[in-house]
Amino acid sequence: MKSETIVMDEDIIKEEIDIDYSMSCIRKQEVLVDEQVLSNPSCSLTVKEEETFSTEEGTREGDELEKERTVIKETTLPVAYVRLVRLEVLDSNARRQYQNQSSDHEFVSPSAGSCGDSSEEEKIKENSESQDGNNEIVETQPNQNRDDIDQGDRNATLKTIVTKPHQCSFCAKSFSRARYLNDHMRTHTKEKPYKCVVCEKCFSLSSTLNVHMRTHTKEKPYKCTVCKKCFSVSYRLKVHMRTHTKEKPYKCTVCKKYFSVSYSLNVHMHTHTKEKPYPCTVCTKSFSLSRILNIHMRTHTKEKPYQCTVCTKSFSVSSNLNVHMRTHTKEKPYQCTVCKKSFSVSHELNVHMRTHTKEKPYQCSVCARSFSQSTHLIVHMRTHTKEKPYECSVCTKHFSQSSHLKVHMHTHTNEKPYQCSVCTKSFSLSGHLVLHMRTHTKEKPYQCTVCTKSFSQSSSLNGHMRSHTKEKPYQCNVCKKCFSLSHELNIHIRTHTKEKPYQCSVCTKSFSQSTHLIVHMRTAHTKEKPYQCSICTKRFPTSSNLNIHMHSHTKEKSFKCAVCKKRFSIPSTLNDHMCTHSKGKP
Repeated sequence: MKSETIVMDEDIIKEEIDIDYSMSCIRKQEVLVDEQVLSNPSCSLTVKEEETFSTEEGTREGDELEKERTVIKETTLPVAYVRLVRLEVLDSNARRQYQNQSSDHEFVSPSAGSCGDSSEEEKIKENSESQDGNNEIVETQPNQNRDDIDQGDRNATLKTIVTKPHQCSFCAKSFSRARYLNDHMRTHTKEKPYKCVVCEKCFSLSSTLNVHMRTHTKEKPYKCTVCKKCFSVSYRLKVHMRTHTKEKPYKCTVCKKYFSVSYSLNVHMHTHTKEKPYPCTVCTKSFSLSRILNIHMRTHTKEKPYQCTVCTKSFSVSSNLNVHMRTHTKEKPYQCTVCKKSFSVSHELNVHMRTHTKEKPYQCSVCARSFSQSTHLIVHMRTHTKEKPYECSVCTKHFSQSSHLKVHMHTHTNEKPYQCSVCTKSFSLSGHLVLHMRTHTKEKPYQCTVCTKSFSQSSSLNGHMRSHTKEKPYQCNVCKKCFSLSHELNIHIRTHTKEKPYQCSVCTKSFSQSTHLIVHMRTAHTKEKPYQCSICTKRFPTSSNLNIHMHSHTKEKSFKCAVCKKRFSIPSTLNDHMCTHSKGKP
């Protein structure tokens, strides 16, 4: 125990002598450094820096980068800082020189024969700990030289300062080059010095302007090696290649779903976090992505910057323009793997695939009804919330669906842009034209699974199925009468409200049903008779009139009296006959 105390005293005293000797050497050499720096400061700065950071410059390629780093160092590191670096190196050299000299002579402690005072030993130990900032490292690694540790820490700090010496004054972010800092500062100042000479759009980076110019020059230098598709940006080619490789490197940490683009993952994560940090300043609606907010703002500004080069139609979203262009090119790149049907939009293919898989992933939280499309669920939810967000700008009528508003607007404009190629009949909606074409082709793709009856419209099949199930889900909130079709309920409601929204443009007569207006126009004004008898070629204004006429050829009497069982071929004749059974004869 006594010998251990003597050795500890020797180590402490030796360390104190080391420090005194080092400091005396440093003071002598500091004068020499001051004289050298004052006599030729630029030379000492460059030589010492290149000596200290030779490892860092070794990783750079090219003489131009080395010149740039030398200029940065000479303009950013002050002379006093270089002097401090040199002094620390001299400190290390002085320690090594003294240690080499002391290793040749045996050190004898002046207090070798005494055990020493324990309290004094603790004071010396505390003093040494307070001087040494890395005391914990020295204790865990007793064989490691403290000078090497201090020098390593200094080199690491110095390397960080020199590799990224340019610091942002706003967010404290650091950069390795001054031009990187200048580019970053524009995110704070909102400066956009690079202007397009064609459309005068401005950008904060020259590289962004170069990419934008390709929208004017139509240049697409990046070509896919598989399908020969070309792109204006290299990143888009990289993303496109994943459609061939099926690579999906971005994984959701919540549901383990994979994505081919980081942006898609970011969008998906909002479905978990429910975060919507981008609020609209007009209608207070919030969005999870800034891009979606920008698109939404165009619904307020009515801006449509994307214009078709063929028909001059404009769109608020570039993707809508791309889809529209396929109506001109007839391109349908998305094909169903089951029935080989092709689609112009990938979304339409995804929806179509659910007709094969019978998948309905979107479920109503109120009535547990499921839907194959999210838009169908949104529209369905409005039957619960009674929300009607689409307002007519002419008569201020509200609608729950934008398509309903679009149909309604044609009653004001009388526009019918969709024309039949067979009979030249025109329609206000493309869907109506598709349904009309089936009257020529006799196509009835929707078949009942109970009685095998076929229909040309899916809605007609749905209404027919309720004749088997006896389901009547649409109830009048006035008289509580129920109907199997929503259209029937709407017509019935007008018997209470006395509403007649369909007005004749010739005689201003109004009707509660659109079909009544059509019949009125044919019988009173246009004298049109589109329905022709296939036997006698006689023509009629309505299909019901043609059906009644057909009974004169077939001698069929399908209308039966419920009292005397007498049969009639015309319903009006049956009605007249029923009066003979009633108490009051007309």
